Amino acid sequence: MASPTTVFVNKDQYLIREGEESNEVYIVEEGSLGVFKVKNSQEVKIGTIFEGELVGEMSFFDNSPRCATIKALTDSRLLVIPSSKFEMYVNKQPKWFRTLLETLIDRIRKASNRVKPEV
Repeated sequence: MASPTTVFVNKDQYLIREGEESNEVYIVEEGSLGVFKVKNSQEVKIGTIFEGELVGEMSFFDNSPRCATIKALTDSRLLVIPSSKFEMYVNKQPKWFRTLLETLIDRIRKASNRVKPEV
């Protein structure tokens, strides 16, 4: 199996843009990232992602467009997990495992869509 890929994102650089297609998820190894939604043509910060946390997991799991924009708050290093590797892992699990993931992501996405950023 190939070695994991690492990506570096400089402060204020975008990693993910809302609406993009998804084919990878990231684990923050170093640094922090901001989660942004657009409201009234402005980016509004709705959250922060810290070291050890996942980035881009919802779209990665359900193959929907990215639901938020992610931008580096500090210089950051991330581990890249491509969808092909994840699919290989999930396909080795019992069927209920995929059902569990799909149900959780669906519920989180619906809850996320109900949250509106404040300006």
